[in-house]
Amino acid sequence: MQIQLKSGETIKTQLWDTAGQERYRAITSAHYKRAVGAILVYDVTNNRTFENVKKWLEEVRENADQQIVLALLGNKVDLAENNPQQRKVTLDQGRKFATDELLFFREISAFDQQKVESFFQDFFEVIYENLNAVYTETEQSQFDDNESKLFNSKYSQMENNLQRQSERKLERKTERQTERKTERKTERKTEKSQQQQNKNNQSQNKDGVIKLNVQKKSTNQQQLNNQKEESNFGDCCN
Repeated sequence: MQIQLKSGETIKTQLWDTAGQERYRAITSAHYKRAVGAILVYDVTNNRTFENVKKWLEEVRENADQQIVLALLGNKVDLAENNPQQRKVTLDQGRKFATDELLFFREISAFDQQKVESFFQDFFEVIYENLNAVYTETEQSQFDDNESKLFNSKYSQMENNLQRQSERKLERKTERQTERKTERKTERKTEKSQQQQNKNNQSQNKDGVIKLNVQKKSTNQQQLNNQKEESNFGDCCN
């Protein structure tokens, strides 16, 4: 695919539609290292596909070069427009996720050719600008007919975006650690409370037995006293 940029330059691009199934994961991950951009597509009428985006985003970031440009693309908006009840992922949900994860975002319908072309045009503009910021002038793009090789391997890092991504990863890690600590505290507190309750129950049972024995002894003593009084009374009468 050839794209003419707003600057007048024409770039040559190659696109791979990677398999989404789990069994193809090892194959698709091999493409990430050579990619300068990746598009994560979900169905706006299927919430499960939107949840899967999080898994694929994590995998891309683990395997791809750090300067890769990522896009989040919501598809099948035509179905949602014809029947709003079919929409399961709102525009705001998609936009918020893209903003939080620093993703280029758009919603389209695959049947709307104009919007599809507009998306690719804008997306490749972003990629080209990113590459110009990453690579030096002496490391210009080289295109090979047999392989997609846009630029040489040396590049300078994009400090701002990388720092934000690193901070996001650290925040997620901290959140998970905090959640685990909270769960462990809650479990220990529940266990202590249960142990204390068991002790209280045992103490109450013991008190009940002691009281019963005291009452029993008191009753026996009263009976003995009564018998003595009756015996003394009989002796007096005699």
